[in-house]
Amino acid sequence: MLYTRYPSPRRIRNLSMNDIDLVAEYNFGKKNLLVSGCSFTSGIGDMTGKNTWCRYLKSLGSFDTIYDCSWSGAGNTHIKNSIMHMIETNPEIRPGNTTIIVMWSGYDRDDLLIAKDCVVRGHTAYKFNENVATGYTGGTNGNGNMIFDVTSVKKLKNLYSRALENYLIVIGLEKYLQSLGFDFVFCEFSTGGEISDDNFDPVLYLEPVLKDRFIKTVRQVVPNIGDWSKNEGLQADRYHPNDEHQLSWTKEVLIPFLLKYN
Repeated sequence: MLYTRYPSPRRIRNLSMNDIDLVAEYNFGKKNLLVSGCSFTSGIGDMTGKNTWCRYLKSLGSFDTIYDCSWSGAGNTHIKNSIMHMIETNPEIRPGNTTIIVMWSGYDRDDLLIAKDCVVRGHTAYKFNENVATGYTGGTNGNGNMIFDVTSVKKLKNLYSRALENYLIVIGLEKYLQSLGFDFVFCEFSTGGEISDDNFDPVLYLEPVLKDRFIKTVRQVVPNIGDWSKNEGLQADRYHPNDEHQLSWTKEVLIPFLLKYN
């Protein structure tokens, strides 16, 4: 794919809380941007759907439409499911007009496709349709959004089973997208053990034959946004990247990667 820089950048409106104008610096040659991830992609609270890397990329990269399947608290099963479901059900998403970027979430998180009526009252959920939603745990110590306690399910897994499960999720989505001819990028939201959660590094628990494949598939975009922001670039919760670092990571890490490797 060819990426071209605008000789005379045009101004477009960025979808942000602060009503910031961004200059469209690149034409990535695609109409649509399809993304999925956790709260590092969706934003949280009043920030949901606003100042996050994918909104900045939409503006800077001159995409017409963003299809955002991310959800706060989501794990990697949701991320895989949501990308595949969007492709299978939305005729606007085609290999010739769509770039896909997946920001994988915590490897300690569990997701289930559940009946939407099984979401705890007062909690939110990503809804695939009028009957199906994502139930999530938010991590090994999370409470999640489901009406049933899934603590016992968590106890059935160890770090080895979680590592293999996540490997198969990642490689499964990779092969699916490759088979359809999509341009896509995989990256991680953070490095396991580097921020205050129960995420871990699955490479430490994978069979040796799988380690290099996993690293090459998910760790080409470095540093990830969590590492980029972890010292001085966090919101008040000391966990999520702030606006400034969402934007700087997009401009200084993600876009240079797209220009160089795609």
